[in-house]
Amino acid sequence: MLKGSEVLLDFDLSECRIVLTLAGKSDSRRLSFEENGRGGVIKSIGDCGSPGPGENPGPGPQKCMKTIGVLGGMGPESTAMFYQELIKQCQKQYGAQYDKDYPEILIYNLPIPDIVEGLGNPERVLPALIEGIKRLESIGVDFITMPCNTAEYFYRDMKKEISIPFLSIIEETAKKVKSVGYKKVGLLATETTIVNGNYNSAFEKFEIGLVVPEEQDKVTRIILNILAGKKLEKDKEVLKTIIRGLKNKGAEAIILGCTDIPVLLKQDDVNVEVFNTIEVLAESTIRYATGFNLVKKRGD
Repeated sequence: MLKGSEVLLDFDLSECRIVLTLAGKSDSRRLSFEENGRGGVIKSIGDCGSPGPGENPGPGPQKCMKTIGVLGGMGPESTAMFYQELIKQCQKQYGAQYDKDYPEILIYNLPIPDIVEGLGNPERVLPALIEGIKRLESIGVDFITMPCNTAEYFYRDMKKEISIPFLSIIEETAKKVKSVGYKKVGLLATETTIVNGNYNSAFEKFEIGLVVPEEQDKVTRIILNILAGKKLEKDKEVLKTIIRGLKNKGAEAIILGCTDIPVLLKQDDVNVEVFNTIEVLAESTIRYATGFNLVKKRGD
């Protein structure tokens, strides 16, 4: 146990979970906090499914993590991959093992007009997206995430329509690339993402240069094939050739800036670091759902 010791944390005051590793075994516990001038001190430790000392158990099971709302369907297969990655992140980040160890996740698979080749009718697309996030909010999720880089074009207009947090896949990817230290990266994405500069402002903010393919029509065609269930080896070879071209232009790493591309292309297929935006967003989603960041040392 943590008897007699203070642990200073960055935390969400509403709820939090910590993983204690003792004798090589991970154990998820529920924490009760007491604020002080420097941040907070752990007051009590209880089982995740039961109240801590002196706490009211309430009418139902104790909630340890935020409820995740996923606006999916763009595309449907990549949304399924995102769900699988959320599960993997729970196992990786805090040693989830039993059904009770995982957060509540509500996925709304939203069919919208095609935006891969262009925005087409944005006046039809935006209302559909807003209706989707409002429906998730009305169900009672604590925050929303959307595993689609192309629909991020509407992110700001969507965000202002809800009162709960909304994670940005592009913002989280920019933070991830910055943390590794890359200054220039290649971007594989849909025609819409490239033409409308979805990635530009977030990456300019972190002073990261972007290199885009000259053969964008080929990338778009491959994405449409993936959406149609065609995972062709020849398409993978085309992507690998395009990636080599991006490296020749100075790209130090590659962003898979369309969540459908990882359905076909994996890290093992190329000899350059790849940022799979499905994995990046899933990692950030679970970190946010757990309610706290990393332990801070006294005086930091």
